[in-house]
Amino acid sequence: VVSTQSTGSSGINAEYGGRNQYIDMMNQSRNRRFFRRRPASVLLPVKPVNLPIIEPYWTLHIGLVTEEDIRACNGSEKSVIDMLIDTGGCKLGILDRNTCLSLYGRGLVYLC
Repeated sequence: VVSTQSTGSSGINAEYGGRNQYIDMMNQSRNRRFFRRRPASVLLPVKPVNLPIIEPYWTLHIGLVTEEDIRACNGSEKSVIDMLIDTGGCKLGILDRNTCLSLYGRGLVYLC
């Protein structure tokens, strides 16, 4: 029961508990790990979205390329990957379209 001369904050304390109970609840919620961090790979799609139209002015950038991915590439794909690593990005219009789409389909490059 809240007396008539109490402030609003004492009414909240009477209803919800004191400071120590609030701190205990916060510590319990941290121990339960409500906000677990998930790796980014779980949040990303497994394969890239199929784009109906790919314009020649889009820029192609290198993605996450491992040594195993390089071993699985043919010569033209390796040369495109090397050029993207060296230059940092390239317009899609000056590269071989089929090679770029092959790399994009495997998730080795991305388009901007």
